[in-house]
Amino acid sequence: MRVTPNVKLFAWRLVHEGISVKAKLNEKLPHVSSLCPRCQSAPETPMHAIVFFPEVLQIWNSSPVASTISRDPNLKAWDWWSQFMEAEKSKPNFRIKSAQVAYLLWQIWLVRNTLVFEDQRQEPGEILSQAILLEEEYWRYHFLRPPSL
Repeated sequence: MRVTPNVKLFAWRLVHEGISVKAKLNEKLPHVSSLCPRCQSAPETPMHAIVFFPEVLQIWNSSPVASTISRDPNLKAWDWWSQFMEAEKSKPNFRIKSAQVAYLLWQIWLVRNTLVFEDQRQEPGEILSQAILLEEEYWRYHFLRPPSL
């Protein structure tokens, strides 16, 4: 997958259930609530934080990969990612779509953290635009710049 190292690492940590969410924190510290800090109505699992939180689901529904992502809330991150990859792998733009998903996952995570730690919200359309911009910057820098002398 052609993405920046931090995005690749985040995607790896996500599919291996290694991101810090409230449900994970609650496993170690039972006195800490496992509820999502944004909606306060469901446990904050990795998939809730990144895909199934209602506002985040709006972002996925308006993304270029809307028709491919699973909406099964019972899936673990690894299964969700695997289903996406299986659905896309035979298509000609597979690498581009997988990078788009990775950048969108990353941007959603950054915005989640900004809300949780700084109490600042962003509009769903802005989040999608920022993810697309990150991807475009990566491609422009790595593949479209003139060769150095």
